[in-house]
Amino acid sequence: MASNGVRTYEGRLHDIAEEYERLGYKVTVSPSAKKLPKFLSGFRPDLVAEGARESVVVEVQMPNRKRGSDYWAALSEVVKKHPGWRLDLVLNNSSERPPQTIDELSVRKRLEEGWSLAEQGVLAAALLITWSAAEAAMRLASKRAEIDLPDLRPATVITRLYTDGVIEREEYDFLLESMRMRNAVAHGFEQRRIRAGSLKRLRDISSRLLN
Repeated sequence: MASNGVRTYEGRLHDIAEEYERLGYKVTVSPSAKKLPKFLSGFRPDLVAEGARESVVVEVQMPNRKRGSDYWAALSEVVKKHPGWRLDLVLNNSSERPPQTIDELSVRKRLEEGWSLAEQGVLAAALLITWSAAEAAMRLASKRAEIDLPDLRPATVITRLYTDGVIEREEYDFLLESMRMRNAVAHGFEQRRIRAGSLKRLRDISSRLLN
């Protein structure tokens, strides 16, 4: 019989795989060496999710599954060298205090800071700060709606808000696209033109979630 730790690990992989599949990715759990892209040879990621526009290497960090710092550094460096790929590290250590989301007042302040930057035409910076506020607003809305979040990755939160009826399908699609654009900006990849109208919509959705 599997230990609780093993069941928890397998359960987390199952949840994560389902999430990426709902988002339209082709998912391979615990891929063998033959199923991995060549640039990942030498690594054994927990999950690979391949999409039309973006693919993800996922590692789940558990208390009983230790990876050395050299492994993380090498994997991160390899993934960064391949545009269209990103590395997601899912933390699951109940012995550590989870990070705390900023309060509603701080979220609103960030939304205003982001819009101020947008009005000045500093759109990349405006996107980064507005998205940080949007993530916080989504987590606060999830807590208020008593939605059980398996982890705090934005794609997880967006999906759960949609499946629980807090956001509409159009908002769901828009938030996922905003997340992809934010990731491209944050990691130095090329992206479509950032529009002030999209930033305003992101601000409006975030404000509605706070209300």
